Amino acid sequence: MRFTVTLFVLLSTTQAFAADAYIDDRSSPESLIRSLYSAINMHQYSRAYTYFSDPPAKDYETYTNGFADTAHVDVKLGRVTGEGAAGSTFSNVPTVIRARDNAGHYSYFSGCYVVRQINADQDPPYTPLQIHSAKLKPAKQADFDHRTMPVCGDI
Repeated sequence: MRFTVTLFVLLSTTQAFAADAYIDDRSSPESLIRSLYSAINMHQYSRAYTYFSDPPAKDYETYTNGFADTAHVDVKLGRVTGEGAAGSTFSNVPTVIRARDNAGHYSYFSGCYVVRQINADQDPPYTPLQIHSAKLKPAKQADFDHRTMPVCGDI
């Protein structure tokens, strides 16, 4: 019995640490969005900020202050769609998130990220996969629980 309880505690602890693992992966639109939330969960806002091609706030301080009460964010992604345009590929990433604040209360958001990949045959310096835009709005817990994905519009 003691071994079972110890094993359960060990596995539970391991899963908690694994949830906030360092992820910095720009190999796909989904990986980039997961990397963004990895940075946010680790309070590495400078890293999160650099995933955007254009700043998502008027300045870095404003961006950082937006997460002052954020303890943790869980993210679920839908099916990515995309299309090419002169020298780039744009991808829509449907996203629902659950954000827990420092007091333990939850907020839910739903929307779309647009991720841009510039063709790799460009002259240096190379520009990696970046978040081109983000449009998230408040959502309901059911959207997150039932993985109700938003419909992303035209890029």
